[in-house]
Amino acid sequence: MKSVHLVIPDLWLPPELATAVCRDLDTPVLGRMLGRAVPAPERNPATSLEQQIAKLFGLPPEAGFARLFARQSGLEDGHWLRADPVYLDVQRDRLVLQEVPLDAETASILCADLNRHFSADGLVFLAPHPQRWYVRCDAPPRMQTTPLFEAVGNDVQSLLPAGDDALAWVRRFNEIQMLFYGHAQNEVREAAGQMPVNSVWFWGEGVLPEKWWPEYAQLMTGHGFSRQLAEAGGVAHSPWQLPWQDAVAGVQLLVWEDLREAARQGDWYAWRESVIRLESLVARPLWQALRAGRISRIVLDTGGGDGGRRAILSRRDSWAIWRSAASFVSDRV
Repeated sequence: MKSVHLVIPDLWLPPELATAVCRDLDTPVLGRMLGRAVPAPERNPATSLEQQIAKLFGLPPEAGFARLFARQSGLEDGHWLRADPVYLDVQRDRLVLQEVPLDAETASILCADLNRHFSADGLVFLAPHPQRWYVRCDAPPRMQTTPLFEAVGNDVQSLLPAGDDALAWVRRFNEIQMLFYGHAQNEVREAAGQMPVNSVWFWGEGVLPEKWWPEYAQLMTGHGFSRQLAEAGGVAHSPWQLPWQDAVAGVQLLVWEDLREAARQGDWYAWRESVIRLESLVARPLWQALRAGRISRIVLDTGGGDGGRRAILSRRDSWAIWRSAASFVSDRV
């Protein structure tokens, strides 16, 4: 029978912040769903949304995402790293990493220069997507890297590669900054008020499991990494279609990522507005479908700064009127 798995990162705010941000926030249906759901015994550690989605798709933390996405992009099999274009923003004694929106022509020109510069190292840079670059190596890199999604917005100096081959890749990381400094393409971009590309971020080493079978019939999200995993795993996916409708057989995975984006930016008005949309366009129709028997259960993965919790809401539990509705200020599901 149909069921739904709803992932809501950054739903729970720290108490001192929640008291102010959630004052008079009217979400009766979401409160009942969270209050009547039965908590699962395990508590998830505080991980990124990307790590959480990868785990839901059956991939271990050490999975080789570069190889997975290279295969998905039609690149030949080999030893791959992601080498995504980034901007390193100098902030006093910090180098803060930011992603850079790029066009295909600029990506092609910069990758061509990288290939000329590193030809003696046997490296080949490719950009099948303007913002997703790859580098093919002669041998698998013996190091541990930090995924781009964990590095964005943070000081990279503590996030550089570690391991046997790390020194060589840190040297390349520094060389690329010098290569791109004053590059003609960056001068054009800066003159147009666009963010330059002053480095690349290496990540995604590892080995793919031979088999991984996502259990989901469909994914609905606006989150790019989740869509890439869905494509690689053969799972149908689409952007959010609101209000939610129970049109898919099997298990449907819904990822409501707007709260995370608002929390990252500290935009608490946007966070509140996103919770209100979640209430009316997702929680309410899900609640109605569950009570009408059109879906059998809802798995709720909710998160905050202190980690995440899972709870399961069955049709029977939805009628447990003696259970109090959850409060965004005092409760944690």
